Amino acid sequence: MEPIIILQFYQNTPHLLFMDDNAPPHGARIVRAQLQEVGVPLWVWQAMTSDLNPMEHVWDLLKQKLDDWTPE
Repeated sequence: MEPIIILQFYQNTPHLLFMDDNAPPHGARIVRAQLQEVGVPLWVWQAMTSDLNPMEHVWDLLKQKLDDWTPE
């Protein structure tokens, strides 16, 4: 993101918190520098933490339903 976009978004969303899941794009020096320059707080989030990721529960339920389903 361009610094001006980050700044405008942050000004309109004062409670913005950047969740870093250690994805390679989030760790780029330029991204971290731009976020720090604007003052966006950083929250390090552990990647692949299924108990904190609601979508993982949805996928588990869907898989269970598909496993239980019998075609007619």
